[in-house]
Amino acid sequence: MLHINPHSGVPVYRQIEDQVQLLIRRGSLRAGEQLPSIRELAAQLQINPLTVQRGYDLLAEKGFLVKEPGRGVFVAETAKPQSAAEAEQQIAAELAECIRRGRAAGLSPSRLNRLFADQLDQHS
Repeated sequence: MLHINPHSGVPVYRQIEDQVQLLIRRGSLRAGEQLPSIRELAAQLQINPLTVQRGYDLLAEKGFLVKEPGRGVFVAETAKPQSAAEAEQQIAAELAECIRRGRAAGLSPSRLNRLFADQLDQHS
């Protein structure tokens, strides 16, 4: 279900958070659906259970997951797929933030374009 890249520079707990959110927003994970337990997911991904717990905790804080002691972790009833317009708006905001950070780091617009194109090629 999830794919972790230990070399991406993104903390593993954040990769879990991002990927589960994406699955919910795409409708691949539906309200009420049970996720693997912390131990199960940690074993599948070969990572520390505390890392999975941190990702799940962040998702629960944001209202995407509900933890039911003794039962498991479930997609919250309030979690709903994201519309294409909402997704586009969120991506535009994230890109704007990346551009601001890149410019603050001294990267030129042409360098930022190359970085974007490289990432797009890697994920195509």
